[in-house]
Amino acid sequence: MAAIALTALLPRNALSETMEAALAKAYENNPQLNAQRAIVRQSDEGVSQALSGYRPTITGNASIGREYTNTKQEIPPTPPLLPAGAAFAAKGLSSPYS
Repeated sequence: MAAIALTALLPRNALSETMEAALAKAYENNPQLNAQRAIVRQSDEGVSQALSGYRPTITGNASIGREYTNTKQEIPPTPPLLPAGAAFAAKGLSSPYS
């Protein structure tokens, strides 16, 4: 019993905590504060949703299908790279200039 009493009287290192750490623990573990934080987050989300109508929107549209185009291409009487006076002829093709 004397040993227990003696150890109780011996000096011990005191565990200290900064004020900031103590407040942080209190804020972290307090259910009332956590509930109030959730209410603030909820109203913050409501502000974002209310302002969303003023933000730009992007829309898109796409379609798929076949397209057929019937074109007739005319061949010029002389290609631009041929010197003047050179003849150009193609069998089976017509030119509006001949």
